[in-house]
Amino acid sequence: MRRLWRSKICWRPRGERPIIARICQRLDGLPLAIELAAARLRAITPEEILQRLTDRYTLLTRGSRNAPSRQQTLRMCIDWSYDLCTLLEQRMWARLSIFAGSFELNAAEQICGSEHTADDILDAVTFLVDKSILIRDESGPIARYRMLDTVRVYGREKARESEDYPELCRRYRDWYEQLARDAEADWIGPRQAEWITRLLAEQPNLRQALESCVSDDPETGIRTAGALFQFWLARGLFSEGRRWIARLLAGSTEPGIDRAKALFAATVMAGLKGDLHAAAVLVQEGRALADQSSEPMLRKHIDFADGYRALFSGELENARALFDQAAGVYAEHGNELFRVVAIGVLGLARELLDDTERAI
Repeated sequence: MRRLWRSKICWRPRGERPIIARICQRLDGLPLAIELAAARLRAITPEEILQRLTDRYTLLTRGSRNAPSRQQTLRMCIDWSYDLCTLLEQRMWARLSIFAGSFELNAAEQICGSEHTADDILDAVTFLVDKSILIRDESGPIARYRMLDTVRVYGREKARESEDYPELCRRYRDWYEQLARDAEADWIGPRQAEWITRLLAEQPNLRQALESCVSDDPETGIRTAGALFQFWLARGLFSEGRRWIARLLAGSTEPGIDRAKALFAATVMAGLKGDLHAAAVLVQEGRALADQSSEPMLRKHIDFADGYRALFSGELENARALFDQAAGVYAEHGNELFRVVAIGVLGLARELLDDTERAI
């Protein structure tokens, strides 16, 4: 790759090198794609090439006339690779392009293989790895697979042409909702560190799933975001969590317990960011929601949120009372996660009130 660019752009100003490096990165380091981009330097600047790479297949449409026909444009090269695949491999290439970043085999089986057996999926994945359509990452005990962006963009175009694309997207959202909820259910226990590692690896997919929910399924998005709260908290992703919840709540009309849970999470993250006004507004919205419901857990989520608002505002006695009540209700309803969290923050409130013995 370096030799290729040296032959094309060694005469370019030194200040353009960071832009050229970004072009190579956007093109996944593929020699043909870089060759086609370099040919464009005869007409436009590196900055313009980078800007136009939002649609790499449109920009990179002219190559060397002496090259084999399949290598004269990037699309023709990928078309050639696609044509070498079996029908099952083509179908799986398209469907697997739904993933952002990397993915696990079990996710591929559940999301992409509705009419295929697990053995069919494994065979297709194996053959796609052999043909360099998929890349296997060797970063942990469970294999993960990814596509180069150029290959994924092509596959996503093919997927969108299929009648089952909306169903594929729905299964994708559902899978990542369930993953988040499984992590939350297992959070209090010895596997918490494993879940954090796994969710970190799935960040691109979780973000893409939430983005899809914003426009197509905000209720699923709210449940997913509520379940991801402990992960966001553990990683200090307060601003990101608040943005997702705000966008999802704006598109939702369901007044149930999932909304109350999301309001609780947003209140805590607002307080941790020092945005006490936003925390108060969220609690006020939650109180209006609780006034319409007799569901004890819904009301307790809002009380718990108010306790955090009081804690961050220095209303320590009020916070202690709210946390104490919340811990009792969560225990009665068997909500272990929220009970543990409530007991922990109750201890903090008592310590701040100089009640060290009971805090311990």
